[in-house]
Amino acid sequence: MKQISTKKRYICKKIFMACLVGIDYGTKRTGLACTDPNQLIASGLKNLPTSEVIPFLKAYCDQEKVAGFVVG
Repeated sequence: MKQISTKKRYICKKIFMACLVGIDYGTKRTGLACTDPNQLIASGLKNLPTSEVIPFLKAYCDQEKVAGFVVG
C-alpha cells in the first residue's frame, strides 16, 4: 500500500493592507475620515452633505482598498 504523507503544504498569499473609513453622521452634513493602510493614523477625508455620502463612498471604495467602516 502507498503511504499517504501527513505533511501539509501551505500557500502564502500576499495580504494587502486596507484602510478604515470613519463616518461622523449628521442630519445635514456628514464627516468622513480615513486611516492609513496600516490603520494607525486617521485623517480627515471629506465633509459633505448627508445626501451625497453613499455615492461618494461607492466611488471611494472603487478607487481605494477599504477594510471596513466605523460609524460614530
